[in-house]
Amino acid sequence: MTNLSPFRKIYAKEEIFKETRQRFERELEQFEQYADYLTVKRGQAQKKSGKARSYASYIVRGIIFYEETFATPFPPLHTREAFIGLDRLRQLPNYAEFNQTESRFPNAAINCLDSYTVHLSTLQDHEIDQAIDTYDELSRSPILYQDNVIQNARPRPEKVSFKGSEVYPRNVSESLRAKEQNHWQCEIDSSHRTFTDLKGMPYVEGHHLVPMATQDLFEYTIDFSANIACLCPTCHRQIHFAVPEEKLPLVETLYDKRRNVYSDYGIDMNKDRLMQWYGIF
Repeated sequence: MTNLSPFRKIYAKEEIFKETRQRFERELEQFEQYADYLTVKRGQAQKKSGKARSYASYIVRGIIFYEETFATPFPPLHTREAFIGLDRLRQLPNYAEFNQTESRFPNAAINCLDSYTVHLSTLQDHEIDQAIDTYDELSRSPILYQDNVIQNARPRPEKVSFKGSEVYPRNVSESLRAKEQNHWQCEIDSSHRTFTDLKGMPYVEGHHLVPMATQDLFEYTIDFSANIACLCPTCHRQIHFAVPEEKLPLVETLYDKRRNVYSDYGIDMNKDRLMQWYGIF
């Protein structure tokens, strides 16, 4: 790692910029589509604008700075490791000055990448949530286990392999406890009815409000019952897949209910960061 600050003006016409962009071209195109979508949904543009392209350009510059500083290849752009890598740059000397000089576009681009990588993990997380919701004693999966529920900060567990990826295992007892505490009713609206499951209980689903995709950012586990919302299937899909303005009231309701408990588990959390992870800026 060099002791020199990597931050400088890099123009799009420079060879290092063109070569780096070409290496990540396909992933950058997908990132731009996501950034464009969020820009339109936030009402900052009526149609595709140049903001997403600018974000992608600052991601390219961040990749260059990362590889020069840490002398290691940059990870695939769709992974959480990509965001974590760029986030490391923000801790370096002169980053704040560089960000200010560049009209805060570097920070905005990294924040958008943060949201993008969490968004990409939602399908896998939703599949794991469903495995927990249908868990029984005959279930066998490396991602699921049963243990006592926790009441305070605990170190996060080691990752396990799941369908070609490394993910954090989930304690089924925590999800069960969340459902029991909410009387097997949807937290958004207790009048939301589903059906009776094979265990004879109203069918509801568990959802980690602070997404499990962000676990790498925390020293302590976020797989605890207070972080698991009890939702009907429709609300669960809405919070995962709806447009930002339809996610907003759900995330606000669930966060406001538990905002004061995160510190008990060693988790530093605020609403703005949570909204970013749900693509609500």
